[in-house]
Amino acid sequence: MRRRVILILGSLLALLVIIVSGVLMQNASVDATQQLRLTRAASLNRFVQLAASLDADHGKLQQEMDTYSQLYNEGLLIRMDQQTFTSGSIDPRDPQVQQVVENTELNLGHTDIDTINPLSNDKSLIARPYGNSTQVLGAVIMQVNLDSARELVLQRWVLVVLVSLTAGSALLLLADRVTTWVLRPIHRLNEATKALAATKTAAPLEAAGPPELRELARSFSTMAQVMTASLAQQRELIGLFTNEGVKPS
Repeated sequence: MRRRVILILGSLLALLVIIVSGVLMQNASVDATQQLRLTRAASLNRFVQLAASLDADHGKLQQEMDTYSQLYNEGLLIRMDQQTFTSGSIDPRDPQVQQVVENTELNLGHTDIDTINPLSNDKSLIARPYGNSTQVLGAVIMQVNLDSARELVLQRWVLVVLVSLTAGSALLLLADRVTTWVLRPIHRLNEATKALAATKTAAPLEAAGPPELRELARSFSTMAQVMTASLAQQRELIGLFTNEGVKPS
């Protein structure tokens, strides 16, 4: 019985740990993605302002782009004045990059970053066009490096798994102790019942476990004592009749 109870409780605890771990891991990915999205949106806006300034210095702009790419290991592509400036590892011939560039020419920006999965190696492109009320003058495309964010999320996932396993093991151990605490008095009561049936003698039964089982043990002890006393009286009466040579009716 104990094994069956532990199996049921263990299955429920495992399901609970899996659900909680999944939620915590998802939250870790969402938090890291949101933080990365905010920082890269700020960087994107900065380069939009640089590119859109009327007195834009192309040399200074390229220098800023190269510095940024070296610092964050991210590619930049800026289209302005029918010219294309690049830095980092971004490839203007990449079909995904070309598609993003075409979208910006239609004044379609994209600043969303998919939820980070530490087990993938996909790249993320964000873009923002700029111009006036009548036409698009240029656009900034950024190839976001997700490696640092993936490493951070992976560390959080590992921490969640370790904490979940530790908590699950502790809960399973607690369930085992509670099950033992509840079932031990039941086993003792079962053994006492068998002993009473075999020997017709009341053996002392320790009251242990939950209050309900302690009350049951006391009730059984009282019943066993009454039954033993009754059987003793019957044996004495039978012995008395036997000694007097009278058969009991």
